[in-house]
Amino acid sequence: MRRGLRRLSARPLPLIREGLPVTAMEALAMGVPVVTVDSRGCRDVVRDGIDGVVPGAADAKLVADALRILAADPVRLRGMSQAAVEGRSRFDRHRYVAAELELYSGECSALNARLTPQEVVADD
Repeated sequence: MRRGLRRLSARPLPLIREGLPVTAMEALAMGVPVVTVDSRGCRDVVRDGIDGVVPGAADAKLVADALRILAADPVRLRGMSQAAVEGRSRFDRHRYVAAELELYSGECSALNARLTPQEVVADD
């Protein structure tokens, strides 16, 4: 391999019980497309056909087939790699914190609107 060139590849991640697949997020942030399965967390992180592949079931043959298809199509793999890098801000902690604060602020406002000042003081 010539200096400065890297071989494109995809990261297999066939997890069926994963809350938040940090490994998938890290791979995508580095521009490595992910082939995973349709399970909670994985399907939320990997955008099927955009920055990775999410076969319909947790089946080793489907994951292997998806990896073979990507390996044979460097143009598609390169496009997924670029989409992964462009979408890395989805995992930015500042974005997550802002969304959580907005959610909690809305819930607190709704709760305070339902309580009288006496009920709020009584809870202290």
